[in-house]
Amino acid sequence: MKLIAKLFFILLLQSSVCIPQSGWIRQYPSISSGTLLSVYFENTNTGWIVGQNGKIEKTTDGGFNWFTQSSGTIDNLYNIDFISLNTGYVSGGNGIILKTINQGNNWTTLNSGTSVDFKSMDFINVLTGYVTGNNKFLRTTNGGLNWLNLDIEDSTFYSKVDFVNLNTGWVIGTSYLTGMNKLFKTTNEGISWIIQSQIDIYSFYSIFFVNENIGFISKLISALSSSDLQKTGNGGINWEYNYSIGGYINSIYFVNSNKGWFVGSSNQVYYTSNGGTNWFRQTIDQLPSIDFNSCFFVDSLNGWVVGGNTVFKTTTGGVLTNFTNTSIEIPDNYYLSQNYPNPFNPTTNLEFGISELPARNNSNSQNYNPGGGFVSLKVYDVLGSEIKTLVNENKPPGRYEVTFNGAGLPSGIYFYSLLIDGNTMDTKRMVLLK
Repeated sequence: MKLIAKLFFILLLQSSVCIPQSGWIRQYPSISSGTLLSVYFENTNTGWIVGQNGKIEKTTDGGFNWFTQSSGTIDNLYNIDFISLNTGYVSGGNGIILKTINQGNNWTTLNSGTSVDFKSMDFINVLTGYVTGNNKFLRTTNGGLNWLNLDIEDSTFYSKVDFVNLNTGWVIGTSYLTGMNKLFKTTNEGISWIIQSQIDIYSFYSIFFVNENIGFISKLISALSSSDLQKTGNGGINWEYNYSIGGYINSIYFVNSNKGWFVGSSNQVYYTSNGGTNWFRQTIDQLPSIDFNSCFFVDSLNGWVVGGNTVFKTTTGGVLTNFTNTSIEIPDNYYLSQNYPNPFNPTTNLEFGISELPARNNSNSQNYNPGGGFVSLKVYDVLGSEIKTLVNENKPPGRYEVTFNGAGLPSGIYFYSLLIDGNTMDTKRMVLLK
């Protein structure tokens, strides 16, 4: 009997589907092929996903079940945006713009007057919206019946558009004559535009403004296949370095000025709770690696990300239940090692390190910390309830090892977390076998 129990728990240890190791849960749309490109939810229950080959799917139970809606096209659909529960728009390849007034039960094709691929779209209300694609930047003020081409600058490709209200918005453009990447801004409903930024080394890639002042933009360094995230606090007049990752930052979303997420290449999902001062990577269990193309949140807890033919949902903001934060990767700084032995009975060793280097999550000198800090090492059960606090004091930089004794605890899976100054730096799991 003991042998069977041990084999069972070893299988639990090796399986990533038995006990989710993140605050994200995989959902299963009926789409079995192609790539999902955009997600939108009107509330915690009702939402839509769109993707390649004209795919549109809807859920009315938060993503537990999905069903197909007929788009009437086989062109790729890049964006979906709803103004109300009934009225929504989709933009896609070959000049496709779709509209529904009955929650997507029927989609009608609007006449855009062009055949370019519309890669970005933003509707301010049921009448006013914008789409961008190649050298076309279009605006409608009558719900898509007519579209006006906003010719901001000759010989410019337009990629991403973002408005925070009827008057104020931004659009990314690239000159196909000079190669300069530009950020344009309007404060009068798109009637006139000014150039706020222009660069030739990077490519502006994605953009999101929380309000008229606070916004984020990602810049792709093509030669290095990496991206920089920058932030503005004055409406785009000035931008400061915020964070860097390898690969693309494909989508940015904030629910308020403090809490936001961005997603990108190779399963990358990052979260901030302090307006981008610190970013924490959230783990999503997905093999093989996929690129996340879009993220959307209805509040600080409920959100979805899409990529490949998969959907992931969180009801905890991406945070592992009952844990104050998710794991963060800070090379050459703080670390938490896997316990040994593992499985164990009844004792195991937990090792962690505090670097002498500044404790920061990027090269922004404003985040400087001279190393060390108030250190906590806590053990939790599988439900997230705290079992024991092993360390809870100020520690100088160095390497430390602590022994955990599981005597008196039942066999099972447990978690242990390293916290520095109240922030969870890493969380790992261990198995107690008796």
